[in-house]
Amino acid sequence: RHLRRLRPRLVRLHAAGERSPNVLALLAVESFYRPRWRRAGEYALWIALSLAAPGRLARLSVGPAQVQLRHWRALGHLDGLRPTPARLAAVRDWAANARVCRDFLAARGALDEPDPGRLTRLYTGWDRPGFARRLAAARSATRQIVTGRGG
Repeated sequence: RHLRRLRPRLVRLHAAGERSPNVLALLAVESFYRPRWRRAGEYALWIALSLAAPGRLARLSVGPAQVQLRHWRALGHLDGLRPTPARLAAVRDWAANARVCRDFLAARGALDEPDPGRLTRLYTGWDRPGFARRLAAARSATRQIVTGRGG
């Protein structure tokens, strides 16, 4: 059901130039585990950490792609770690999340990784069998978008 709801957004990302089934699938799976209301809480946490514990900002995962702020910055997608209106807008933007996800995977040689278990470990940092199963299903669905098959 989540993939059906997300399909129009993924089709728009594909139409805008995103061709990687892995990128689209990771966005789908991460958005399943981090729905909009939880991401809103992360943005509030981002602000709170910037005031109370700025040293912890680098490891905060944000946005639909759930990429840590340190990677957003290292990959050139953010110019700093502290929240600003422009940075908040960037991490909320699905196209920007697709780009940072793509760059993160490319930097690790995993843009075309066929094994969902290996891709899960590279992307999340640990073995997550449930995530890998959802990733395999999402990749199958996103391949249909990328190839133009499957409605």
